Amino acid sequence: MGSLIFLINQPLDRRNRKRFGLDYLSTRFEDVGVIDVTKICYPDVMNDFTKRGGVIDSNGINYYCPKSILYLLKFLYQNPKCEIYIDFLGNSFIENMIRASFLLQGVSRVRYIYGVVPEIASFQRGLMKNIKRYYKAHGFTTTVFRLKDAIVNIIFKDFFPPKYVVISCKQAALKISKKILSSANVIYAHTLDYDLYIDIERRENFDALFSANREYGVFLDQDLCFHNDFKYTGITAPVRPQSYFPALLKLFNFINQDLELDLVVATHPRSSYSDDQKKIYFGEHQVIEGNVAALIKGSSFVICHDSTALNLAILWNKPILFITTNDLMQHFDGELTEVYSNKLTSRAAVNLDSEGWQSLSRGVLMEFRACTYKDYKDYKEQYIKYPGSPGDVFFWELFANEIIK
Repeated sequence: MGSLIFLINQPLDRRNRKRFGLDYLSTRFEDVGVIDVTKICYPDVMNDFTKRGGVIDSNGINYYCPKSILYLLKFLYQNPKCEIYIDFLGNSFIENMIRASFLLQGVSRVRYIYGVVPEIASFQRGLMKNIKRYYKAHGFTTTVFRLKDAIVNIIFKDFFPPKYVVISCKQAALKISKKILSSANVIYAHTLDYDLYIDIERRENFDALFSANREYGVFLDQDLCFHNDFKYTGITAPVRPQSYFPALLKLFNFINQDLELDLVVATHPRSSYSDDQKKIYFGEHQVIEGNVAALIKGSSFVICHDSTALNLAILWNKPILFITTNDLMQHFDGELTEVYSNKLTSRAAVNLDSEGWQSLSRGVLMEFRACTYKDYKDYKEQYIKYPGSPGDVFFWELFANEIIK
């Protein structure tokens, strides 16, 4: 097979190199490359990545990071052998102009529909109510930019027809127009998180990453105070460290001391907590970076907001406790947390700023309701893996098998 290009809007660090399956794909295609347009679309993100000591992991891969669209056009003109590009861009105006550059060069587009989440009530409130709510939370400038991007997304929705569409789940299929589905080559697959599940399930012997003397739970950190995704969206963080972390710590201490269960914090892959911050924010509770899948596999229960890693808890049938705070409930993440809790556990999320949550019991944390398995099974089909797609094949292996026929 000829050349394959990844078009991305975030730095190619070690995590993304692995997530995109670049080393595997290099064995299946003649040439695999990455065009990183972070400097064009989100220069603040690249600057922050560099300041934090981030390292571009491009060893053995053709990597290009243009500083303007003109440089990108020049690159494409000088490299006409590019045949297929996998589109991991967002929907801003500048990102659609970059897509247009590839369209002008006749490069075939692959669109991967993933990251689909349940719809929240605010989506149904009407345009003006949502604009007012967004303005109240994030201010005039951010609201204008987000509204502009939404309009651009509507305009360009079907402007760049893909040659291939990769669908991760049932709900993802609903995001594609019938016109596109009828004209493109459709590949039914799963979310990238599902690969983590396959990886551990393939191992003959599973050794829990965290060796505990008693049953333990995992908190799925989302770096809600400092995540660099806020630089992409331009919105303010949904929670403040001075109120968020004390609320978490109170819950963790209660679980550890009153319920006599261990609690491990699985940090977000892009978080950059210093040792001092870990001590201040999470107290004496063990904080582990990376290997969230193994932590979930070996745990007895999971605590989270709306982390995508909850997919792994669902795949391994772990009881989940969804938690919010007053600040978080004013934000999309808080609303989605509430939707997840109602959909998957048939009960409201626990608000750590409300009274009475200390009545939590071991049973509430670790019970597995009779209805939950059915809800988990349905959620898996709707949001994690398309029914009937191979269940034991890694995503990029499945992708390459379908492209190279």
